[in-house]
This record gives sequence, structure tokens and C-alpha cells, in this order.
Amino acid sequence: MLVYPNPSTEVVHIENRFGVPVDAVQILSTNGRVMSPRQEGVNELNVRNLPEGLYLIRVEIGGYVIHQKLFKTQTR
Repeated sequence: MLVYPNPSTEVVHIENRFGVPVDAVQILSTNGRVMSPRQEGVNELNVRNLPEGLYLIRVEIGGYVIHQKLFKTQTR
């Protein structure tokens, strides 16, 4: 699973090396708090309105759930 750019200031793209479509994505804080609604069938997320910090991207793909770390930085 590839989440880029990471760190990010605005939009994060999600890809996987097998070309399997993403079923759903969601952003969580590191303590499990939901930071964005679950979005189905998307491969990018807008993180512009999140505070700076470390987050988890929860990706549902092909019957699996994968968590990927994301660091959100402020726009300069």
C-alpha cells in the first residue's frame, strides 16, 4: 500500500501495487478517534482541514483492512 505524499499538507493519494480498487478509506487519530467519514470507492483524501500531527489511514481493499501512517503538516 502506498500513501503519498507523506508527509502531506492537502491531498493524499492511495495506491496498491496489485491494482485492486480501494473499497473504502477513513482517517483515524492514533488513539482510534474517527477524523473523517468513511468514503467508499475513492483513492484520495483531502487532509487540508486536519490539525498537524500523526494519523492512521484505514483502507479497506479486497476484503482486507490495512492501516498506514500519515503525517499531516501545515501549509506554508
